[in-house]
Amino acid sequence: MIIGIIPVVSKEKKIYFKVDTKLIDFLKFCFGKKIKIKILKEKSNQKLDFIVASGGNDLLRFNREKRNLKRNRLDHFYLKFAITNRISYLGICFGAQKIANFFGSSFCKTKLHVKCTHGIKLTNKNKYFKRKSYHNYKIKELKLPLIKEG
Repeated sequence: MIIGIIPVVSKEKKIYFKVDTKLIDFLKFCFGKKIKIKILKEKSNQKLDFIVASGGNDLLRFNREKRNLKRNRLDHFYLKFAITNRISYLGICFGAQKIANFFGSSFCKTKLHVKCTHGIKLTNKNKYFKRKSYHNYKIKELKLPLIKEG
């Protein structure tokens, strides 16, 4: 299985890409140690079985910094690529916001997600993970096709 990870785009002296090693460990736990990880730093029509849009960065509607522009372009490309090619796509924090934004969902400012600990429970493996989030906006209302009607 080939898993592509869209990395955080950071900026110190110059723009660079980074992936939390805990995310890679999490994916290996979920899918097995034999998975192949590709860091998606540029647009490419490569063979992928699963795409993960990692946390980090801000949606352009909230912050138009150069690093966010680069990240949003990557995520937009790979979300459309996943939809077109019927590839499973997981959004974590920013990645989830990007999916919601793509489908026209609404957002609101929040203080409850900054340094807040969230739990992730994998019921089929009876394992529980804890992670912190650092975003200042939350999804207020999901739009179709992200919710069921009725």
